[in-house]
Amino acid sequence: MNKKDLFQQITVFIQAGKIAEAFEFINQQKLDTETLANSALIQGEYLVLIQDELKGTISSDERQIRRNRINDKLINLFKEQPKTGVKSYFASPLLKVMIPLVLLTIATLIWWKVNFKPYVCPDFPSNYNNKVMVLPFDKAGANDAKPELILNERINKITTKNDLSTKAEIGTYVKNISTEKAASLVNHCQADLIIWGNYSAGTDSTRLIINYKFSENSDWNNTGDLVAVKDVTELYNGRMLKDMDDAIMSLCGLIAIKEGNGTLASKWFNKVKNKEELDNKMLDNLKQFQ
Repeated sequence: MNKKDLFQQITVFIQAGKIAEAFEFINQQKLDTETLANSALIQGEYLVLIQDELKGTISSDERQIRRNRINDKLINLFKEQPKTGVKSYFASPLLKVMIPLVLLTIATLIWWKVNFKPYVCPDFPSNYNNKVMVLPFDKAGANDAKPELILNERINKITTKNDLSTKAEIGTYVKNISTEKAASLVNHCQADLIIWGNYSAGTDSTRLIINYKFSENSDWNNTGDLVAVKDVTELYNGRMLKDMDDAIMSLCGLIAIKEGNGTLASKWFNKVKNKEELDNKMLDNLKQFQ
């Protein structure tokens, strides 16, 4: 592939936010040694960023700054014609210094790929205000069930029926997920809400311990006066002990509040049979606007 086509294809990947695919594409090309060395260093920087994202050790602003810096380096690498040929390669003092760094980077990449598997995010459509990531639940009892499938289906069905711009998708299972890890994943996957937890399936019902967390980038500006600022902060994350129907109604009620639809929120919180403190508190707030 010629230089112009190579540059255009890499630009397309970057504009689509597919940096990993861009590196995979580059690694499949027949490039000169200097370009490969520089690409390996940039890829190493990208993998360190992904690892930091999964650990939840960086803010969304820092994450975006580092991603932009990697994108710029990658585009600039292929803007100019790299030197080619064995003679120019061995004549470059810079490359003599870079060779050990490249070897170290390659060794790090191999170790990273063996020990860390990048998290595969759900493929959310872009035309929804609320992107909900439902993780597979951990089983607490002897009976098997798939509560995440029911939650996912019912949330989509109820919100679609009521014209609430929401799309739920099943995420990849994470063992022993912590709140910090969940916060990292919901931001990494550019979702608005992540749901995870445990379940105990009986003969007549499934009891759920549901944890949820809204993204730090989630837009709550539509709430207006429905809830106080301090209450919005409390709604960002929480925990529920409910059966399936009550859990679905509470979660949909939270999404409706986020969208500023007090009528729908009241309707769904009122359908919760065994109300917890959160349900009662939201209903008390919402009554003021009816």
